Amino acid sequence: MKKTAYVMAIATLLCACNRTPSAASEATGPTATVQVQRAASGPIEQVLQAYGTVEYPPQSQSTVSSQSEATIEQILVANGQSVRRGEPLIRIKPSAAALQELHNARNDATAATQELARVTRLFGQHLATNADLTQARQAMGNARSALTSANTRVGAGGTRVLYAESDTTVVSIPVARGDIVAADAPLIHLARKGGVMVRLGIEPSDASAVKPGMPVVVSPVYDSTQRLEGVVAEVMDQVDPQTRLLQATITLPAADGLLPGSTVRGAIGIQRRNQAVRVARSALLYEGDQAYLFIVERGTARRVLVTPGIDDGTWVEVQKGLKAGEEVVVAGNYELEDGMSVVSTPPQGAQTP
Repeated sequence: MKKTAYVMAIATLLCACNRTPSAASEATGPTATVQVQRAASGPIEQVLQAYGTVEYPPQSQSTVSSQSEATIEQILVANGQSVRRGEPLIRIKPSAAALQELHNARNDATAATQELARVTRLFGQHLATNADLTQARQAMGNARSALTSANTRVGAGGTRVLYAESDTTVVSIPVARGDIVAADAPLIHLARKGGVMVRLGIEPSDASAVKPGMPVVVSPVYDSTQRLEGVVAEVMDQVDPQTRLLQATITLPAADGLLPGSTVRGAIGIQRRNQAVRVARSALLYEGDQAYLFIVERGTARRVLVTPGIDDGTWVEVQKGLKAGEEVVVAGNYELEDGMSVVSTPPQGAQTP
């Protein structure tokens, strides 16, 4: 009898031991492994990314042209070439129409001179009036003025070479050898050395956020390590019909290394706060329009409603609901529930907020 009772007691004890882990597990609940990072206080800036091109400022550009219709005989420079003052740029000669204009002006001047001489002789013989003499003198003056103008614009009628008036860079050459160009039509576009400007394309929806005077960091797309600081000089009021973007011009105090015509990336500082509680962007979750995140307190995840502020693409400002120094879940938060037990580790390769 005693032996039977002893066996039953041992069996009961074994059953209880087998049930203990399961009961403990049910009481404790599931445990999640998450990555956490402490919220920190520091500066944060909202940045608008835009792309554009490097250009010469309008005030630095000039054109080379002919005062009369001309034929392009030879182009002596190339696009992008640097030229010094006094160097030849292009060789031209008057067109047939320009030569005819010069010939007509010479004939008119000769005829007016002869007519004045004839009227003067008649006036001395009392066969012409003062009005006739005045009219002849006026006609000769007009003819001589026309000849002087033709000589200035056409020259002697031979080939002419146009030279650079200052140290410049050849921006473009809109003509080719053999072309006949009208008077004052551009032959070569030039730009003075020592200054460039950046023109960025802004989405119309972002136009209201971009204001003159905002800081901009410009980097060429071919070298992202090069960073040049400038400011927004002007935001145009019209959408470009080709790009469908607004144009913002950027002033750069120094633009060494930026090649005109190249593509650049601009980071416009829209908004900045020098002291803000910041968390990694991945920490924020949303339920409708309400933002929330999880913090870890003594191994337990706690859901906290927050009000986000500036978002710089990596960090997000938390205006309400979080204090600096609290441990925030930045990975694994999608699987969490309020009150869940967690095992936390720091994120791999994470930057400090």
